[in-house]
Amino acid sequence: MKHIIQSEFYPIRLMSRFVIIFWAIWTGLVLASDVINWLQAVGWCVPETYYSSHNFDLIAKSLAPFTHNANILLSVFGLVILGYLINTLLFVLALFYSCNEARFSSLAWWALFLGVFSESAFVLIDEITLQYALEQGHMDRLALRFITIGIFYLFNQVYKNNAESIRS
Repeated sequence: MKHIIQSEFYPIRLMSRFVIIFWAIWTGLVLASDVINWLQAVGWCVPETYYSSHNFDLIAKSLAPFTHNANILLSVFGLVILGYLINTLLFVLALFYSCNEARFSSLAWWALFLGVFSESAFVLIDEITLQYALEQGHMDRLALRFITIGIFYLFNQVYKNNAESIRS
């Protein structure tokens, strides 16, 4: 009986993994395109490279009222890349530990919250630097991240409540 009830809720557990797989792929792609763009900015990659985010130009435009120093701009862009690297690694680690529910949930929550934090920071920076055209895209992604957190929470609550009812 226990196996039948668990298999009934397996799709919910699987869906929570798909949520994390999506964000792992998405953050990995953003990371790759930003790294290529950073390499272009320092002159180590040809400017005609197709898979470039062009985010360095956006950072330079946003920070133009404050600085034109290339080293500062490259450092700020490096921090963005570092954030995406950490976020991608957290998602991948969560997937690596997907058989261990507690560790999976912990890593997944940290990855999801880091994504919300970074997207929120982008929205605030857009507002501070008066880059309203960029702000809309960041607001859309922030909303998607909040929706993802809600969905992930619901999936985990249904799975957790099912697991508790099986134990009792």
